[in-house]
Amino acid sequence: MRSGGASREILFLRSHEIALRCPDGGAEKRVLERKSRLGEAPGARVLLFRTADQPRCLRICFVAKIPPWRDKQFFTEQPNGEKMTPQNRKIGFIGAGNMAAAMIGALVNTGQAAAEDICISDINRQRISALAQTYGVTPAADNTEIVAGCDIVVLAVKPQVMDEMLGALENTGAFESLPGRRLFISIAAGIPISRLEAFIYAGRPDADKNRMPIIRVMPNTPALVGAGMSGMCANAFVEPADIQTAQNLLSAMGRVIVFEEEKMDAVTAVSGSGPAYAFYLLEAMAEAGRNLGLEPSEAATLAQAAISGALALMEHQKETPETMRARVTSPGGTTEAATRVLEENDVKGVFMDAIAAAAKRARELSRPANDK
Repeated sequence: MRSGGASREILFLRSHEIALRCPDGGAEKRVLERKSRLGEAPGARVLLFRTADQPRCLRICFVAKIPPWRDKQFFTEQPNGEKMTPQNRKIGFIGAGNMAAAMIGALVNTGQAAAEDICISDINRQRISALAQTYGVTPAADNTEIVAGCDIVVLAVKPQVMDEMLGALENTGAFESLPGRRLFISIAAGIPISRLEAFIYAGRPDADKNRMPIIRVMPNTPALVGAGMSGMCANAFVEPADIQTAQNLLSAMGRVIVFEEEKMDAVTAVSGSGPAYAFYLLEAMAEAGRNLGLEPSEAATLAQAAISGALALMEHQKETPETMRARVTSPGGTTEAATRVLEENDVKGVFMDAIAAAAKRARELSRPANDK
């Protein structure tokens, strides 16, 4: 909780309903910003009220119902009741592409970080200006300023330029004699921690490495709408507090799971590329509907509703896909006729081969360009 700011109280009223109370009208803006993030939930509302013990104090209560899996995403409690956030830490982004923009928006909109504590650097100055105007974040003069002035440095450049960017920073001595502690978080797909260490730790003693822990993250595109899945792994110098900080940052975009690095290629293949497989399936279902005489919009709506509804049902009932499929497949029915064709053509095997190919390509991309 930021010192000198308005104190806040988080109450869990009943199942998955929360209330955020702020003691003065000046806090209303932050409450309304949270409402923009959680207002998608049914019944979200902002209440203004006064209490008998402090009749001159205007209070604000924001109440919303949220799905069970988002409890930790927005309100993770410390033992003393305060919300665990990266507040009071400067967060710098090197690279301001779509994923960085999604992360910045999520951090600001969920209150995980204040806009004035976020700095951005990118070769595209128009992109920086747009993000600064949208979220109120601070443009940095260059990447060196981000490394020198931020406690958390998010490496968000494209994978193919990561070596060049880090090499330029290393050549200018950006990683030398940094005050305090720096947490480096890479969200660049396919870049292993060893390649990041080769630049950040070049010629550094272990004492310096201890102050510059590195975390590698593989997010996916649903993070753009707060429904992402991120896999993360850490190097030997990361402490539990660093893991918690990274989880708090990433949970603003969706769910987070910590892995050992040797599993990250599989994470990339299953989760990183996973949304594309769902889109591919939707394409096939919608095209089949059109071939059967449905209008394109009708076919697309039916296919999307079937997939989203199936996922919601599985989430609610906590069953495996195999169990759910068996439950809706009646002997001699239409679903059985369809799944028989899928099995005869080994569609499951083809999908597994496709995901294995994605993992193989992830391993290839993790090697330096001159080793490929």
